Amino acid sequence: MSDYKKYPLMFSPYRLPNGVLLKSRLEATPSGQHFIQGPEPYPTHAAIADYASKARAGAAIVVVSYLEKLSRTIDGGHARTYDITDGRNQHYLSQLTNAIQCYNSKALTRFDIDGYMGNEYDVSTGVPTAWVYGDGTYPLYDRIEVPRDVLLKTLDEYIEGVYSLKQDMGFDGVWLHMSYRHHWLGRFVS
Repeated sequence: MSDYKKYPLMFSPYRLPNGVLLKSRLEATPSGQHFIQGPEPYPTHAAIADYASKARAGAAIVVVSYLEKLSRTIDGGHARTYDITDGRNQHYLSQLTNAIQCYNSKALTRFDIDGYMGNEYDVSTGVPTAWVYGDGTYPLYDRIEVPRDVLLKTLDEYIEGVYSLKQDMGFDGVWLHMSYRHHWLGRFVS
C-alpha cells in the first residue's frame, strides 16, 4: 500500500481554528544546516534554498532555526545563529521568508528565549540541567533563580524581538520549543 493511500489527507489543505488555511498537513520542524551554512552571520543562498525546498516539497509550515539576538558559531563551527538585531542580516532573513512564502507556505522561526537569559540565571536555584554532552558530562552552570525584574525585562526584549521578526523580516509566527528541560520554557513546566 502506498503512503498516499495510507494517509490520504496528508497533502490536503487544513484550516486552523483561527481561520488560517494551510496548504497541507506537513510541517518541516527546525533542523540545523550543519554543512550548508558557512561562517557567514546571515543565511547564505544555499541555506535559503534549503528552507525553500522544504516548502516546495509540500510542507505547509517551515520552521527556521538559529535566530537569536546575537550571532555566534555553534556545533563546532558547523552552524551559526543569525543576529536578528543586526540590520545587515535582516534583508537576508526577509529573502528567506519570501522564498518559503512563495510556495504558499508559512515561515515560522524557532526563536528561543534562552538567548536572552544568558548563563547567569535559571528558573530556580539548584535545578540540575537535563543537558548532557556526548561524553556523558554536564554543563558547569551554577545558576541562580532569575529575579522577577530581570525576567520581566527579558520578556519585554523577547516580545520586541518577536515583533521585529514579523514586521521587519516577514515571519508568520514563532515555534516554541519547550522540551528536554534544557530550554527555558521547558524548565518552567518540568
